[in-house]
Amino acid sequence: MSISSSCSPPAPTADPFVLYSRSLHDYTLRLWSESRKLAQERSRTRSKELALKQSSMSSRKGESRQRT
Repeated sequence: MSISSSCSPPAPTADPFVLYSRSLHDYTLRLWSESRKLAQERSRTRSKELALKQSSMSSRKGESRQRT
């Protein structure tokens, strides 16, 4: 056995079950990744809305204090 042959990656398996399993794994990973991305975007949007709401409330409190 030569060194170059022992370092090469194993030949791909043609077993239908292995191919199906890999395809299902890749598909599930893509769905999960997309779901996480959407959840992070929703979280960012909510935190921005909350920050805007809090800043507008604090500016209103400042205005009412100035009037009195």
